[in-house]
Amino acid sequence: MSSKPEAEPSWGSQYRLIASEKWKAKSAAMGQPVTDALVDYAKPSLGMQVLDLASGTGEPAISLAVRVGAQGHVTALDLSADLLEIAEKRARTRGLDNFTARQADAHALPFPDNSFDLAACRFGVMFFADPAVSFANLRKALRATGRMAFACWREPRENPWMMTPLQAVYRHVPKLPQPGPEDPGPFSFASQQRVNRILNEAGFTAVVMEPCDLSLDLAIALAP
Repeated sequence: MSSKPEAEPSWGSQYRLIASEKWKAKSAAMGQPVTDALVDYAKPSLGMQVLDLASGTGEPAISLAVRVGAQGHVTALDLSADLLEIAEKRARTRGLDNFTARQADAHALPFPDNSFDLAACRFGVMFFADPAVSFANLRKALRATGRMAFACWREPRENPWMMTPLQAVYRHVPKLPQPGPEDPGPFSFASQQRVNRILNEAGFTAVVMEPCDLSLDLAIALAP
């Protein structure tokens, strides 16, 4: 079941829904290697309470729900209620009773402290408007032994999949402003130094960030 606030944020929600419906099959095929790598890296175990941030249409939340079993539970969090409805339908199709969708913002998590054993995010952390606030809130929502695992894009020069279309845009729109190093955007978490600083200030320790060479170029970070 879903829990929804009174007003849904309007930015991006409808566009994400349209894109999701139009490219659902392609997106699923393209994103599965990333999901598999992230879930394997996070090492979910039976009985865990898991939070998936920016879950969209349900991944990696659904894959995590399979791994934690009936004894565990996964909460899929996203700004868009429409996308979460798709996630719920997918979870029901899989017969997953340990899956809940929750519309909320990572900057104001609606959970008591010490609620989760594991948090995950696939390509969402880069777009947090205030990552310091988001990760500090997340650290509080995790138990003392909890950890966070997320996937993010690596450096632009190592990522032709993302840079090729961006370079085409810049050729035709030369005055388009370039994002700053601290601005939200696809590569805002590419720097190991910045990731360490943000997560350490939020209370995470022993942060590990490893390159992962898949069909999509990304990095995975783990922070206990």
